Amino acid sequence: MPATRPIVPSASGLASHQTRMSVSRRWCLGALGGLPAASLSTHAPAKELAEALPSLRDAAAAVGLHYGAAAHDYPPMFSPDYDRLVLRQCGLVVPVLNWRQMSPVAERFEDNTDRGVVTWAAANGVPLTGSHLLWHEALPRWFSALTSPLEARAAIVRHIHQSGARLARQTWSVNVINEALNPGDRRSDGLRRDAFSRLLGDTYWDFSFRAAREAFPDSILVYNDYGMEQEYGDALAKRAALLRRLDALHAANVPIDAVGLQSHLRLSEPFNSKAYADFLGRIAARGLRIIITELDVLDTSAPSAVAPRDEAVASMYRRYLDTVLSERAVIAVVTWGLSDRYTWQRPSFSRVFARPDGLPTRPLPFDADLRPKPAFEAMLAAFRAAPHRRMEDMGQR
Repeated sequence: MPATRPIVPSASGLASHQTRMSVSRRWCLGALGGLPAASLSTHAPAKELAEALPSLRDAAAAVGLHYGAAAHDYPPMFSPDYDRLVLRQCGLVVPVLNWRQMSPVAERFEDNTDRGVVTWAAANGVPLTGSHLLWHEALPRWFSALTSPLEARAAIVRHIHQSGARLARQTWSVNVINEALNPGDRRSDGLRRDAFSRLLGDTYWDFSFRAAREAFPDSILVYNDYGMEQEYGDALAKRAALLRRLDALHAANVPIDAVGLQSHLRLSEPFNSKAYADFLGRIAARGLRIIITELDVLDTSAPSAVAPRDEAVASMYRRYLDTVLSERAVIAVVTWGLSDRYTWQRPSFSRVFARPDGLPTRPLPFDADLRPKPAFEAMLAAFRAAPHRRMEDMGQR
């Protein structure tokens, strides 16, 4: 990735994960909300179309859910049409933030590294979700060079407090730790062999979440990870490692509120809805809420023709959402992008996203022209069909 391009705050490093794992991981307008087919042309101006569409945010809220999207590929100067779409559809936005950008030099905190997303969200009254405080792929070089556990701990706590001072008032949920599990590294605790575990073992989970509660007193504190949705690679081992880690945190009274499941789905892999629902139930039984944090559907294995491809993507969205939303501990769904115009699933990000036919991927609810696709319909229908959440399930701290 060019040095001048900010690190994307996850998908979360999925492209590099997929490369290392040999790619083993990761309209019908007439039907929209009952609108008659003649009421809105698919060639209508983007502003008119955005305002006339049903809202995923509102459909989710009607059953006690939150819906949002990652804004990591917003242009530096936001597009008015895209902004209108985001404001109409989203109740949460993911900021573009990571520790390496915030603190390129030890003990220095830079407040202008998010390309304006935090300021934009504040101006429009949209809460933030999904910022990673600790992520092994976005560590400052100076931290990775540390040899003292005491210095490492002090640096982590300082970073969390500085982030909270800037972001806490806007933040609905924050990913305190991201992608720390990796059973393939064969540590007895299931953790990834990275700078955190090298210096601190598993102790950094405890003091990081405690520091996050101090810094983000009213936000939902999340552990976030990928690769547990479809049963390939180390998915089952990672599920087991997560549950063991949650039990350890509970035993130590660590203030974790929720688990974030990234959900980068692939059409080429089967989805075992019964087993996954059981896994979600095991998380919920531990008194934790669940946030679907980075949902999209990779379509590189689907046909070239747009219609069957879009229908296959929509079918995956519907089946997955019907499964996860049947668990009332799931309180939010966040797609990793809103429009195919800005998806990270493109060959310029990683060759794992190159389709054999050379066509662009279509993984999100809206196409590159900001027009709704069958995936939008599937999401809307899944939200409307979901059981209602109680206020206590919603995590209003």
